Amino acid sequence: MQRIAAYTHSESEIKDLKDTCEVSDYLKRYSVVWLDVVSPTQSEIDKLGEIFNFHRLALEDCLHTTQRAKVDNYEDHFFLILKVANYNGKAGTYQLSMFVGKNYIVTVREKNEPDVIKPIFEKIAIKNPTIMRNGTDYLCYLLIDVIVDDYLPVLDKIDDEIEEIETEIISENTKDAIDRIFKLKKDLLLLRKAIFPTMEAIACIQRGDLPHLGKKTAVYFNDVYDHIVEVVDLLETSRELISGALDIHMSKTQNTINEVAKMFAMFAIILMWPTVIAGIFGMNFKIDEYESGSFGFYLSLGITLLLMIATWIYFKQKKWI
Repeated sequence: MQRIAAYTHSESEIKDLKDTCEVSDYLKRYSVVWLDVVSPTQSEIDKLGEIFNFHRLALEDCLHTTQRAKVDNYEDHFFLILKVANYNGKAGTYQLSMFVGKNYIVTVREKNEPDVIKPIFEKIAIKNPTIMRNGTDYLCYLLIDVIVDDYLPVLDKIDDEIEEIETEIISENTKDAIDRIFKLKKDLLLLRKAIFPTMEAIACIQRGDLPHLGKKTAVYFNDVYDHIVEVVDLLETSRELISGALDIHMSKTQNTINEVAKMFAMFAIILMWPTVIAGIFGMNFKIDEYESGSFGFYLSLGITLLLMIATWIYFKQKKWI
């Protein structure tokens, strides 16, 4: 899928393209042209290279979607890779590659879900004056900003799930808590791999040594950098929370094991008295002794019961049971 948004100070046009070569006409008629390509084929990538004269290595990075976020300077344009994040019961990321030139921006997306850049297309369609009177550097800022801002809802969803897990652990409903904890730890690790390099890339842009980035737009990238720092802080907080939830779970599990072991130990001590007394006396009473009224058996049985009851009372007073 290919979509183009082109505009000048006074007019704008948005259209779905059937052929990449159509973009050449828009480059002649408009001051800013934004071409968005989703899930491109090799032939579409090759056409982009022919039209815009992009470097072969950058084009290869568009197809190899396991790249980390980065910025490459190619003198007449710069190349940027970012990661778009989403969370729907499981964290996921996809790659967005961006070429920024004097009068064009080309974005190459691995897939279209979530479509975080849709609001920017809508603003161009209604001729948003702030976008219309600025160049590609401002459009680049908007694209980066929506991607960074979209990290926050993802982390909020994860924090909500962490709170649910903590509630379950405290209420001792921990049947699947450990599985959910380790799943969230993997999700946070995936997001960390996406977000930390993004912060480094934005810091590189913030320095302002890339082509076609005006001083007027620099303040906007400072704001984006503040946002990504906030996201990183929230990410680290979430990692600490999930580690804390795991510690609580392990502590409660260990306490439960200790309680069970303590109960077994106390019952073993209580049942020790019949074993000891029976072992000493052997309980070798003749049958005729019962008939003749001997009380040896009943006396030993009574002593055993008294010792067992006394031991139980002692444990209760110590609040061990």
